[in-house]
Amino acid sequence: MIPEWRGPGIADSMATSVFHRFATTDLDIVRDTMCGRFRPHAINPRGRPGEPRMFELDEVALGGDLILTKFRYNREVTIEAPPLDDFFVLKFTLSGRCQTSQGDASTSSLPGTLCVLNTTQPIRLDMDDAYSQMTVRIGRNVLEEALTADLGRRLPRRLEFQTAARPLHGGLASLARTVVAIWGDLAATGDHSGYCLKAVQKSTQQTIAALLLSAFPHNFSDALPGAGDGPVPYFVLRAERFIRAHAADPIALADIVRAAGVGERALQAGFRRFRATSPTGYLKLERLEQARLALLTGARARRTVTDIALDCGFSHPSKFARCYRDRYGETPSETLRRGWG
Repeated sequence: MIPEWRGPGIADSMATSVFHRFATTDLDIVRDTMCGRFRPHAINPRGRPGEPRMFELDEVALGGDLILTKFRYNREVTIEAPPLDDFFVLKFTLSGRCQTSQGDASTSSLPGTLCVLNTTQPIRLDMDDAYSQMTVRIGRNVLEEALTADLGRRLPRRLEFQTAARPLHGGLASLARTVVAIWGDLAATGDHSGYCLKAVQKSTQQTIAALLLSAFPHNFSDALPGAGDGPVPYFVLRAERFIRAHAADPIALADIVRAAGVGERALQAGFRRFRATSPTGYLKLERLEQARLALLTGARARRTVTDIALDCGFSHPSKFARCYRDRYGETPSETLRRGWG
């Protein structure tokens, strides 16, 4: 859905006042560049020091509230940042893996998924050396004004999205195609693009806001008009909340069906359409996510892989190890050894 990285930028693009290209092997320059585009934060390479790696960044600016970037570090990197406060960042993973943590929540960002960085919590990103991403920086005011209009009332608290990397299906696929179309047009036409017009930039921001708010779960999703008939049905969101809260418990499909408040057939169809998996498949993924976070912090508490597997709802440690390796490309023991402890 999002195009793979093809070298430092789109090959036939030219630098313009709206499309910028940047590459360097100097980590200090990288820090200054990235801190200037987002917010001051720590960028710490991991692993053994070696020959300089080329940092690559392309950027499209559509006014102060909407900036698209595409970058990769070409090395293992840990980024620690304070709350973003004034803007959200939409992270489309192009290649590699990134463990994305916000506050106490964590998720594994894989190719073909979207993760949203909130404005209220500190952020930690652990990227592998193959990781690259396309990001959309959009002002908090843009999203909260759009949400206020949808709800017909002032927001009683800040907007916050779930900390979860979600596959690009349904409304999120539409969002990804929109971002790709904007990027491609500006890369090809530069200053002559219609997206340079302020009126078009404003409507573009509104389109991105509408797609994101309707398709990516947040703390006001249930209050949106027509939530039960929207891009993600209310019963799917209700089942997801139940699964996240009880993933470590010995729950079965019947328990999820009761929590969702619909029949099993409707629930299965809803998850297949909007989550590209089954309710029990979603439960397994949630347990794996919780297990991964526990493994990454488990060395400090002297926990074993078996203990963590059982605590996260896996009754057969050997089966857990196979599923974990298939999902993350490494064994639970390897994660535990290199954890953040």
